[in-house]
Amino acid sequence: MNRNSSTYGHKCSAMGYLLCTLLWALCLTGCRQGDAKADSAEALCEEAASCKALFQEGRNLQHNKQYTEAIALFNNCANYSSGKQEVCQQLQPIVVDALLQLVNSYQSLGKPNDCVDHLMGIVNNPTPLLRNYGMRDLYSLTGYALSRTEAMGEAEEYIAKALSLPLYRPTHERLFRDYAYAAAINFSNPKQQEQVIQWCLMAISENKLCAHSPGVQWVTSMLGTIYKRTGRFNEAIDLFTESIQEAQSQHDLLGEINVCNSMSDLFIYWGLPQSADNYANRALYLITKSHNTNPMIQSATYLLKGQTMEALGKPDSALTYWQKAEEICQQLPYNSGQADIDYYLGRLLIEKHDTDTTPTNDGNFARGMERLQQASLQATPTIRAKAFFGLAKGYLAVKKKHRGESMLDSMYRQLHLAPRPIYIDQANSFALEHFIEERNLPQIVRYAQELINERKQRDELETSRKLAETIIQYQVERKEQELQLARAQLDNNRLYLLLAIIFLLVLFGLVLIGYRFHRMRHKLMEQQVNGLINNLNDARLRNQEIKKQLTDLLTDINNRSQLEAAAPQLLHEKGEVRFRQRFEQFYPTFLPTLRNRIPSITRSEELLCMLLALGQDTYQIEQLLGIAHRSVIMARHRLYKKVSATSEQSLETFAQEILVSCKQPEDGTDN
Repeated sequence: MNRNSSTYGHKCSAMGYLLCTLLWALCLTGCRQGDAKADSAEALCEEAASCKALFQEGRNLQHNKQYTEAIALFNNCANYSSGKQEVCQQLQPIVVDALLQLVNSYQSLGKPNDCVDHLMGIVNNPTPLLRNYGMRDLYSLTGYALSRTEAMGEAEEYIAKALSLPLYRPTHERLFRDYAYAAAINFSNPKQQEQVIQWCLMAISENKLCAHSPGVQWVTSMLGTIYKRTGRFNEAIDLFTESIQEAQSQHDLLGEINVCNSMSDLFIYWGLPQSADNYANRALYLITKSHNTNPMIQSATYLLKGQTMEALGKPDSALTYWQKAEEICQQLPYNSGQADIDYYLGRLLIEKHDTDTTPTNDGNFARGMERLQQASLQATPTIRAKAFFGLAKGYLAVKKKHRGESMLDSMYRQLHLAPRPIYIDQANSFALEHFIEERNLPQIVRYAQELINERKQRDELETSRKLAETIIQYQVERKEQELQLARAQLDNNRLYLLLAIIFLLVLFGLVLIGYRFHRMRHKLMEQQVNGLINNLNDARLRNQEIKKQLTDLLTDINNRSQLEAAAPQLLHEKGEVRFRQRFEQFYPTFLPTLRNRIPSITRSEELLCMLLALGQDTYQIEQLLGIAHRSVIMARHRLYKKVSATSEQSLETFAQEILVSCKQPEDGTDN
């Protein structure tokens, strides 16, 4: 029994020893695993810290305007790669931010083409980190960079690709950036204006949820400009006013400069140069305080200041500011300011030639025409149309009639490419006066109608201008009230008296504002009704005057001129059948004679002969029939073969000879 007990005790001791050994081994293994995890986490932190340090050093250099050195560090950070998924996920926000700051640094240097080349290199060979977690960001930034080099087609493709990709760990800041870039890239695309408004509203909505909101004034400036384009003036001024207040509250100087420029542009458009100049001066003052020397913002500010000076009747001051803007624009893409400068300076040089006949002005005139020619080739659609008008005035001033009329036609075509009518000040009236002198009836009809439409739009603009003046007056009065209140607070030392004055002023102010607002609305409604009645009466009078002028002109013109003027309208609105009916009323023997002379003539060749008999040239026939120029040439060639078989005359002479031999019945009527 004792021996068995002893054996059992030895077995228990052995088992206990083994158990203790196993527990010790497990503990040792756990400790080693814990140490390994700790070492791995420490390695991850060190790897991430290295990239963060590069980024922070780049930001410091960027703040000190050492942009070239900052770009090198941002590039190293953007191309940072790791084989560890945890590190990539941790570094993704830093790498994306490094790409953004790389683009900002290039923009500050005024080197948009270098920026595109740099980003394209990354797009073609992205790191695994970017490929898995940042391709949408990369496409978005590349699209925006392309838009700064005027490669708008590629830019639109890249931003569309970006918006179609998923956004890894989306943030409000990144969504704001993508929507803002999409709006900026498509801003000048006439087919995307409603979509641009939606992108701007989406960007502003995301911005309200951001911890930091740089760039929101830039978006509101775009949105307000589109509101201006589409006639939504109240929304534009409310948006800009609110945006300026927000920029001031956040001490965002660049944002406030952008909005001040937009307000200045808006008031120039409304014909309120003094208000425009106030905002232009504010923008210039803020540029002197800003540490950011972004050349695009600087050039835009000087350009608008020059426009306000011109609107105030100070062309020499305008020239000075435009020259300052041109110095800055040398390092920017052509349509980032230089196109506007070429137009304004070119027009100014030509106008000086009109008022001054010194030999030096001949050189000024030539340089002005060169600048306008450059703008007509490369500028945005509206500037191109303005440049064509300037060229037309220049050519007609030196008696080059054909080239001047060609420029007017180019201007007309360019203006009618836009989805909404665009009018250039004095362009339609100038063209109408010229063609009245030339007795060119089709062009008289065209520009008379354009002038009527323009005056309707300008009447609407005048109503908006009066509303803007009312709003400005209200704002001035409100600021004066605030100033009076502040002075009252400083002058009064007694607390009870101060509180009583404040209470009375606030109460009086509220009642007065309510009363004035009610009166303003009532008065504005009366003005609008009276304005509409006056506009209607004016329109009737203008229509009567135009009809009388056209009647006087038509009194001395025979039936052939009437049919020439009616041909475009008939062919476009009533068709060929109506045109033939009208033609046969005036010249009943023309077609029988023509068919007798050329038995094999076709119906389309008859129509061509009728138009040639009316004096229409190849280009006019192309527009009337809506066919290609080459088709007109081929039709003329086929007809000429048939004519030459019986006569050696030209087509025009052949057709007009038959027309002369025709006589309209004396009792013919026009239905």
